[in-house]
Amino acid sequence: MICRKLIKKKPSDNNQNFPPQNESIHKESIFLKPLRVPFFGAAKVGKTSIIKAFVSQKFSEDYTPTIEDYYKKYFKCNGKLFQLDITDTGGLESFTAMRRLAIKNADIMVLVYSLRSPETFETLIPIKDEIVKIHGNSKPVIVIAGKSDLDVQGKNIEYVTSRGKKIDTKKVVEKEWKYLWIIASARMNWGIEMIFYNVLDEFLRRRAIFELEAMTELKSVAEYLPNFPI
Repeated sequence: MICRKLIKKKPSDNNQNFPPQNESIHKESIFLKPLRVPFFGAAKVGKTSIIKAFVSQKFSEDYTPTIEDYYKKYFKCNGKLFQLDITDTGGLESFTAMRRLAIKNADIMVLVYSLRSPETFETLIPIKDEIVKIHGNSKPVIVIAGKSDLDVQGKNIEYVTSRGKKIDTKKVVEKEWKYLWIIASARMNWGIEMIFYNVLDEFLRRRAIFELEAMTELKSVAEYLPNFPI
């Protein structure tokens, strides 16, 4: 897919925090609906660092607990310019109502756990269950194994759960949950843009399938109603 080919290129001015001012953009190249992209995960897994690395290409060692913060980023993928409205949700269980609302309103969802503390993967399970309850499998979801610079060899992708079961988090996400999975580091700026290329690629793929199915249904109706406009 075109999005994945773009991953190999260095970041350019095509992806920035504001729309291009000095170039004409054809209307068909702009995805007009802003996409709501909430980030979920436990406290201190690096959600805010990943978002800031994506939005401003900055990294800070400072940690401030997040309740709910908002960011906007214009990002070009597959020839389309997207406005991404990113929500950095808190990692506290006391804010489950806010989390539920963010899931309900989401177009794309990002789940984050830390390879430094692989047990944080378990905190994603109730979030995944709530996504399934609200959306089924109708929305694109990507899971990030963050802080990969602290586990360069990827040893913590596999770990023993609190119930004593050894699991491969990548396989669980891809095979059981049917979500995208990626390894990334905000500190080293590894894989940050790749997160959004991949999940937007999946968003566009699903949208194309939906439009094809809708057109097929319209054509089917038209066979019975000759004057039905398509």
